[in-house]
Amino acid sequence: MNKFSETNIKWLQDNGYVTEEGRVDFSDRFIAILSKTSRRGNSLKAPCHAIHEHGLIPKPMLPASKDMTWDEYHDPKCITSKMKRLGKEFAKRFNINYEKVYESDFPLLLKKDILDVGGYAWPNPINGEYPRVDYRPNHAFIIYKPQYFAFDNYIDSVDGDFIKKLAPDYDFLDYAYRIYISKERQVIKEDWFTQLIRMLREAGYKVGSKFKKLC
Repeated sequence: MNKFSETNIKWLQDNGYVTEEGRVDFSDRFIAILSKTSRRGNSLKAPCHAIHEHGLIPKPMLPASKDMTWDEYHDPKCITSKMKRLGKEFAKRFNINYEKVYESDFPLLLKKDILDVGGYAWPNPINGEYPRVDYRPNHAFIIYKPQYFAFDNYIDSVDGDFIKKLAPDYDFLDYAYRIYISKERQVIKEDWFTQLIRMLREAGYKVGSKFKKLC
């Protein structure tokens, strides 16, 4: 409770991040495109960096359908300037960072963080649990609870949701990326004059203290 300021919670609600069920739902398609996912896949790091740099947008803002081809889903032309601006605003309010960590520390880190890991997806579950197999890693997913529960973008074959219970000795890549919010900011809305000064400075104009507002 009370993890974020009321100002930022309202901002999330006003901009379509919060669903009718009260959950926050981000667009994975937005990050898949901006992190330059190819037909061969992606690295573990690239999506983390894309979130850090570009922020996140609501899932309904960039919809996807099951009949989309790979090229349609990953088409960068679908990313609009409005999406980019909203993503940047999100990044200003929620500073999401990441760092590389190693498998020996997973149980400790998972007590308070989530980890972006790589592993094989997916063996047939046994009694509701996905067992360790010695197949080559082919998929990235999130683990969030020792030892171990995964959140994946493929629906679980056991109970039809996105959560998977993994065996305690499940085989991951020997490194992962810890993802965390390092700072929350309350962004104060600028008046038109402050916006003008900022835009002029960003465009390379020298605007000093003698530039005064005309009333």
